Amino acid sequence: MLNILKTLILIILISTFSHYSYAELKGADVKKVQKHIKDKETADFIIKHAKRVNFSGKNLYMLDLSGQELNALPKNLAKISSIKELKLKKNNFDEFPQEILSLSNLEKLDLESNNIQSIPELIKRLSKLEELVLRDNNITQFPASVIQLKKLERLNLSKNKLTALPDFKGGLNSLEYLSLSYNKFKELPKTVSSLSNLESLSLSGNDINNIPNEISSLSNLETLEITDNKLKSLPSGICKLGNLESLKLSDNKIDSLPNCIGSLNSLRTFSLYNNRLSVLPDSIVQLNKAFMLNLSNNQLKTLPNSMGDLVNMQHLNLEGNPIKSLPLSLSRLDKIESIGVTFGDKSKKFERRKGESVKKFFERCYQFKWRDDSLVAKSKVNARDVVNDDKKSKDPVYQTGRELGKAIVSEVMGEEKKENDKSTPVENNIKNLSNKSKHLVVETPTPKAGVAFKVDYVDMPGSQGDWIAFVKADLPDDTYGDYFYPYGKKSGSHSFNGVPEGDYEIRVYYDWPSGGYVVQDRLKIKVIK
Repeated sequence: MLNILKTLILIILISTFSHYSYAELKGADVKKVQKHIKDKETADFIIKHAKRVNFSGKNLYMLDLSGQELNALPKNLAKISSIKELKLKKNNFDEFPQEILSLSNLEKLDLESNNIQSIPELIKRLSKLEELVLRDNNITQFPASVIQLKKLERLNLSKNKLTALPDFKGGLNSLEYLSLSYNKFKELPKTVSSLSNLESLSLSGNDINNIPNEISSLSNLETLEITDNKLKSLPSGICKLGNLESLKLSDNKIDSLPNCIGSLNSLRTFSLYNNRLSVLPDSIVQLNKAFMLNLSNNQLKTLPNSMGDLVNMQHLNLEGNPIKSLPLSLSRLDKIESIGVTFGDKSKKFERRKGESVKKFFERCYQFKWRDDSLVAKSKVNARDVVNDDKKSKDPVYQTGRELGKAIVSEVMGEEKKENDKSTPVENNIKNLSNKSKHLVVETPTPKAGVAFKVDYVDMPGSQGDWIAFVKADLPDDTYGDYFYPYGKKSGSHSFNGVPEGDYEIRVYYDWPSGGYVVQDRLKIKVIK
């Protein structure tokens, strides 16, 4: 019986592999190809390898040949001039297919995840091109002729081997999106500052240690991502990006922010986790449109007293900071939905419950109290707004709902627990965190350092966007580290690479991008020597 089961599984795996290797068209699409593609060799090639085709009348305008292990195209494909969108990602092209250069009406070209090393100067022939995706190749140089692509709006060059770019000055005036992430840039290419209509710029995963003031010329920029680099500071020119809505600077060495940072009055998402910030400029409270602020894993000991002015704040992450006191102005954050905090060596994100008041939410996360009587005097709070609770302590004065919004400073941890004191609800919650998982199973919950280990996943929802990440346990939930997509499979297995000893987590996320960074399931892993 066991052998029969193994045979059935093998048959399923073989058929699944065949499905991904050969995506033969069926039915009406086959008939359309046979009817309208006059060259039989080209028609047979499309029928055998195309995942999808779209026709407009007699004209083929979209052709998807992704994931077919192709290294060449039929020569007569160049004669199908009606093609406007061509997808060739996840194939084995070592060179840019020359047949593409004759597709004069091409508007979208996707060559992601191939082995292409260079792009020909003749790419300028594709004068109607609006989107060019070259992500995850081996490109070391990019042609200057690209500036003649007057209609190009989106250019993705991430995960290549670029160290420089040609001069874009006087060209690419339509470019709105540029990704240069995970290349080998040591500085921001100067030519980028000439892209005056750019709205999104990604430079993550390079070796950049300085951003020039000239970045201020990108006045239309709405999204800027420079994570995982070597930045130590930001230029004041960044403060002139008045349309910036998302600024991601995590995983750098930034130890200070410019005092003018508050002038980014369109900013909604600000990510600064894994840096070296020890203090925040007071002007940060002027970012009153911001709804997400991630300050985790820095060196902050306190926050500006007026943090409560961030009236649209929904998600505030302070995990991994040595903060001992918080401004109680935070109680004015009526829209707050979650907050990340650290208790000793334990970090946890708290979600605000439906119908829960801000006061109750903060009381559940922290034990608020005055530091001492001198602080009570300095705060100028009306005596009627302060209530002593002798049942809890005769020394510190605990806050009621009325003075919670008026006090200036509170301690994060409350009183240190005395020898016979009961644990706080927060501490009990942390102690009772379960390591049970509904989706994840590992044979070795304590793998050895540097040794790969396997994780099995079961009962997944089956969305193409589901993904599973392996990260250090103390990192925030939007840190993805080593990750993979099951690609719609509900069950299966995956091997993660070996890592140094320490505490880690395997995290399950649903349906990227709509599911965001909401962890749906997690399993703790301890890596030992």
